Amino acid sequence: TTPDAVVLYDDRGTVMDSVYYKPSWGGANGSSLQRFDFFGTSGDSANWIAAAPSPGVANPAAKKDFDAAIQRFSATKIGTGTHLSCVVYNAGRQAMAGAVLKLYHDENADSIPQTNELLISEEISLLNPSDSIEISWDWNAQFAGKQNFIAVIEYTQDEHADNNISFASVENNFAEQAIVINEIMYDPESGEAEFVELFNRSPDSIDVYNWKLMNQATAIGKRARVVLSNKPLFLPPKEFILVATDSSILTQFPFLYGKSVVINSSMALDNSGEDIVLTDLTGTHIDSVHYYPFWHLKNISTKGRSLERINPNGSSSDARNWSSSVAPSAATPGATNSIYTSSLPASSSLSLAPNPFSPDNDGYEDFLSISYKLPTNSSTIRVRMYDVAGRLVRTLANDEPAPSSGTVIWNGLDDKGERVRMGMYIILFEALDNFGGTVRTMKDVAVVAGKL
Repeated sequence: TTPDAVVLYDDRGTVMDSVYYKPSWGGANGSSLQRFDFFGTSGDSANWIAAAPSPGVANPAAKKDFDAAIQRFSATKIGTGTHLSCVVYNAGRQAMAGAVLKLYHDENADSIPQTNELLISEEISLLNPSDSIEISWDWNAQFAGKQNFIAVIEYTQDEHADNNISFASVENNFAEQAIVINEIMYDPESGEAEFVELFNRSPDSIDVYNWKLMNQATAIGKRARVVLSNKPLFLPPKEFILVATDSSILTQFPFLYGKSVVINSSMALDNSGEDIVLTDLTGTHIDSVHYYPFWHLKNISTKGRSLERINPNGSSSDARNWSSSVAPSAATPGATNSIYTSSLPASSSLSLAPNPFSPDNDGYEDFLSISYKLPTNSSTIRVRMYDVAGRLVRTLANDEPAPSSGTVIWNGLDDKGERVRMGMYIILFEALDNFGGTVRTMKDVAVVAGKL
């Protein structure tokens, strides 16, 4: 614990070597001070390394004659690609010739370089002792999420393999609404769990490592943040991941065992409505919903009944794209929503599906999807429904901003919230440009059916 000196004499009393060491050099708590370079200066603190004791054998950390080392390896984003940079250093006493640097894309994140993951292989013809060379390469493939890379230096004469491999990673954000908020249980029965269901609407498996689901910020700006996974977890296309407040969800819905379920009691949802926000590993906003109790169907008990998204491709914030679950269990966590309705590809300017539809809340064809395409990038739309006598029944949209294509959903109710009678209804769709001029007026007929 105090400075001291060690002196080595030969048989004639001549000083052969000496070291005046200090505690600041290291070597405390059972470790020893080991000399790095036998040919280096004895009194240079940089020539001593703290390591596990190894009396009677060569110092494991000592400088070797042949030692190829990776001094630095980094991965940085450049536009839509990745810039890889690796510095190879000759840490040995002899000149180094014939070493090969290999860079890998560690696609399966197992930290093991594999032949099918090799990006480049470059030979280093000659590198003198204590010299280094930087090798860079731009990888132009576009990937979202955390991408891992491995640098390996191969050198047949190498006497120190521990410094021949290095790792780097880069994080790229995912596309907005790659995963969407698909179902919300904010007011469960006593003893049951609140939950939020997420759905992968993309065609690709998505790694939800370090993704976060957050609820509304408090008055002092704090949010509950639930991490979906602290390690790589791939959600396949058209699959679900569930965030629930307690494990009772597994008792209530036993089929969830073995599925992606995150249990976290901090995700408490407000019965009066609030924001739910989903972000990816880079903090990029992926989806958000501010739900309201009035999104539920009228004249039914909503206690213990979830809000379900009607179409995952529709707007998250559109009240017409949400309604009450009509499943016998009053919720469908980890499964297709009971009120799910797909939109048919619009082959013309206006298309309806399904048509006829039966808004009787039996979970089958309860909602009408009105899909449209417009010959303009931005416009406002009006969508109104008339009965065969020409009386206005329902105004679905009134001067709402809209993109060039989209879907409006009708639940079969009139403007008073009452179910319309069976029969034919004329849909009048008007699209106005940003200057208030009519771009296009379209009409079609929807048929409301029902059980006799």
